[in-house]
Amino acid sequence: MLLGILNAQAAGGATGLYVAVGGFFDGSSNPKMTTSPDGTSWTTQTSGFGSAEIFSVTFGDGLYVAAGESGNLTTSPDGITWTSRTSGFGTNGIRDVTFGNGLYVAAGESGNLTTSPDGTTWTTRTSGFGTTAITSVTFGNGLYVAAGNSGIITTSPDGITWTSRTSGFGTTTISGVTFG
Repeated sequence: MLLGILNAQAAGGATGLYVAVGGFFDGSSNPKMTTSPDGTSWTTQTSGFGSAEIFSVTFGDGLYVAAGESGNLTTSPDGITWTSRTSGFGTNGIRDVTFGNGLYVAAGESGNLTTSPDGTTWTTRTSGFGTTAITSVTFGNGLYVAAGNSGIITTSPDGITWTSRTSGFGTTTISGVTFG
């Protein structure tokens, strides 16, 4: 049986395009990327991820950024043509990527966290997670928030310096965090 998973969705750009990413699991990872101008009709795109799963996509400052398994990260100005970038994650997966206040933040396995002002050049940061996986990162109200395994949450006003917080989750994994 095939199970379809939609991992993330982003919208934006001059073309006003939705981009959805995910995969199908039948014993192998087959990443999918689709786009839609209206959220109704979807077109499959080539992601540049090969067989690596795509976990997350975001949009900011005129650029889509998709991230996933094995440190893969790609960017696109239009959601159609994607360029591979060096993420700074090595072979560790990037679980989530967000944009806020002029900065992209990518977070993932082994506590890795990188930032980029332009989506193309990434700088490794100290996340406060040690080697514990970061499962989610978001931006809102002037603050970046990263959450992950073992109930860890860290916050940053600039995406560079991160402070550990008490989450109330104990050692339970935090699967996602958002602002609204």
